[in-house]
Amino acid sequence: MTISARNQQLVDEQSIERFDQDYISDDSLDRLLKVILAVNPQIDEVADFGGGNGRLLDRLLKRLPHAHGTNYEISKHLRSLNAHSPRKTVSAESFLVIDAHAKFDLILINWVLHHLVGNSLSITLQLIRSATEVAARALKPGGLIVVSENLIQSTFSERFASAALFKVTGSRLLKPVISRMRDGAAIAGVGIYYMSEPQLHAMFPEFKHVATLDQGQHDYGWKLKLIGVTRVKERVLVFQKDG
Repeated sequence: MTISARNQQLVDEQSIERFDQDYISDDSLDRLLKVILAVNPQIDEVADFGGGNGRLLDRLLKRLPHAHGTNYEISKHLRSLNAHSPRKTVSAESFLVIDAHAKFDLILINWVLHHLVGNSLSITLQLIRSATEVAARALKPGGLIVVSENLIQSTFSERFASAALFKVTGSRLLKPVISRMRDGAAIAGVGIYYMSEPQLHAMFPEFKHVATLDQGQHDYGWKLKLIGVTRVKERVLVFQKDG
């Protein structure tokens, strides 16, 4: 069941400017597009769920000259950074509640799922599941989803590490500590939910896994090791809806 977007806790607009950056290089985008077109060579409609400044969508549309794109971005600041294009629509509507059925050939969900957090772990998991349900409805048969995420590896149960990370980063008491961590200032007191790769796959049980592209990895230091997180890998996964 799709949960209301009102249950989502949002990064404040003063911190949102930290997300005004490009996460996927041109080389990585070219590799990704090669995978996409090998599976579905006819891409006409593209949606970017939480597409921020719109530059990734712009770069993709430049490589798909006959396609149209829609960037669903609820941040007023990030929407304002989008370049105007007759081939791109920028919508202030939350992708969690869009009413689109079998419309898109390709949906991008790039470094967004871990920000779908509520005021409890159960609501957070419902929000993430809602995103995958909306994507499933909005995709045409045979359509593709590209999911870019920070995926954890842990010495403990990865579900425990994910839950602990959510609790620690969402804690008001620990906000001064989390703010000093890598990328911590934007999510301290709000929360973040990193999954392992098996957890992410489990969120898309009705989809076929097509490919995984590595983006790199980073170490957050001793603080995350306290909850068992040994490494965070940046990966791009491609899933296909049944035809």
